[in-house]
Amino acid sequence: FFFSSRRRHTRCREVSWARRCVQETDQRRVHGGFKNKKMEDCKFIISKDCGKVLDSWGTGDPVGKYDMLQPSNPKYNRQLWIINKVDDKFVMLISKDCGKALDSWGLKFDVGKYNVLPNTHSNFNRQCWWLKPIDAETYMIISKDNGMVLDSWGDGDKIGKYKPLPPENKKYTRQLWSIKNAGVFKPVELAATEEMQCKVCFACKNEIVFIPCGHLL
Repeated sequence: FFFSSRRRHTRCREVSWARRCVQETDQRRVHGGFKNKKMEDCKFIISKDCGKVLDSWGTGDPVGKYDMLQPSNPKYNRQLWIINKVDDKFVMLISKDCGKALDSWGLKFDVGKYNVLPNTHSNFNRQCWWLKPIDAETYMIISKDNGMVLDSWGDGDKIGKYKPLPPENKKYTRQLWSIKNAGVFKPVELAATEEMQCKVCFACKNEIVFIPCGHLL
């Protein structure tokens, strides 16, 4: 009995190790596929409230927003997202930089990102989002898991989620996002100076302009 039990546990460890290796290999294959996506397949997700861009913040879990970066910036890919269709209504938003999916983190207000989950996983719905159209260029991004809306939290760097607000609410625009094709929608770089600050020109709907002195056109 003793030797039989030991052989059985050895087989269990071998099976567990094999499964873990297959899962890790699948994850690397998935992440590599998204990182190799062409620019034409990537999107900028831009807050209508403050004009800042959804940013994956590198390989860590948090997600925030910053001014749009130039393509020459080494952190540029952090602001590019692949919209991966799940079904006729829901999509995944996946970072080109790290291949991780935007995740609603359950019932908390914070938003992060994790490895892309299979549809059999208990937390799969946390990575599914409905891009609810508001007009031709504007969307609400709503979690399938709990129905909360991606919220830019105003002018700070943080991103969270709240219940959908009515249009008359003064914070309504914090929950509105425009989605632009990164292959077409690019910033126009003016003469750079040490004092240059990156701001968004709301007078121009087709491009974001980097403006010296921090003044809006």
